[in-house]
Amino acid sequence: MRIEIRKKNPVKPKYPPHVPGLAATVGLSFLALTIGAHAQLPEPYLYYNFEEGGGNTVTDLSGNDHTGEIRSTATADLSVDGAPDGPTPGGGIRFNAGAIDVRSIDVNANLRDLAESGGSYTMTAWAKPIESAGGEGFYFGQTNQGMHIGLRAGGRLHTAHWGADFSANTVLARDEWVHTAFVYDGPNDQAWIYLNGELDGGPFGQRAPNGDGHFLVGATNNGRPGNDFKGCLDEVGLWREMLSPDDIQALAEGAEIIPPTPMATGSPIATRTTTGSTRTIRTMRPSTATAMGSATWRNSRREPIPRTTTATTTVSRTGSRPTPAPTPAPPTPEPIRKMTTPTATACSTGWRPIPELSSTRMTPGPIRTIWIPTTAAPRTASK
Repeated sequence: MRIEIRKKNPVKPKYPPHVPGLAATVGLSFLALTIGAHAQLPEPYLYYNFEEGGGNTVTDLSGNDHTGEIRSTATADLSVDGAPDGPTPGGGIRFNAGAIDVRSIDVNANLRDLAESGGSYTMTAWAKPIESAGGEGFYFGQTNQGMHIGLRAGGRLHTAHWGADFSANTVLARDEWVHTAFVYDGPNDQAWIYLNGELDGGPFGQRAPNGDGHFLVGATNNGRPGNDFKGCLDEVGLWREMLSPDDIQALAEGAEIIPPTPMATGSPIATRTTTGSTRTIRTMRPSTATAMGSATWRNSRREPIPRTTTATTTVSRTGSRPTPAPTPAPPTPEPIRKMTTPTATACSTGWRPIPELSSTRMTPGPIRTIWIPTTAAPRTASK
């Protein structure tokens, strides 16, 4: 256990210092302990998983609408595979002197000067250096000086805010995916660099970003030639707070930045029963859901969806399928009836004869007379 007494208590950090193992920080007004892993990652401020497969924009899956604009599809390609050990390996982005503009994030107003966090942040990405391996290439930055974060010093991970530059210890290999994380403690001006979930450099004494403009992915200082990243990125995440070492380790092990859609429970709304088989259909609604990992409902692309949307339908079946009943034979057509020619003559007793219909023969045959009462005047039947 490490005990550290601090005389000043500016902004209360969310997590204790970024040191391996069990750590504790005792301040004037708080005691923080970290034991084991965190069950859930904090909600990111920006998240790109690059699963678009093409086009000139990337979708922010954090729900904060920070759509990224690719400056040129000739220098930033969305058709490449992503990090195989990341949560969404289907797609990544390949930079070759390209950049993504995130115009909705002003680095000073939305990060550096944010009172709630004191300017703290965490930036993470799966990275595969190609041409930048062994040299320099920044994949987090801003349009005018300020932060430039990525590779430098012979291909080592590097963090800088236009001054106060620091590099990590490990030289990254070419064409090899690694998980990278950069953590900055704004109130205390300290920074840490993580490689594959392990501390690779820090704490470094740092200062707030010295620049302006909006956030960039894939380049820095408005894409200054020689500083842009040449290689692949995947799973880019930005938090306006310091993630814990356990959170960073979880991300390096493939944890999802956005948790899966919450599981739900519900009662059957339809039951269909047949002989030997019962089929029950349950529809789960968000109002009765039990969230597992996040209260935000999302679709298969992890885009936020309204809470009134019906969730997944589940089907359960018991017993065996019944044997269908044999198809009944069609009914025998009823024979056609033909009226025979009447020949009888009515009598004067109030009864009149009518001919009987022949139900079996289609040709005239013998005629029998049936007598029925009548009040009509006697008359001769027509022939």
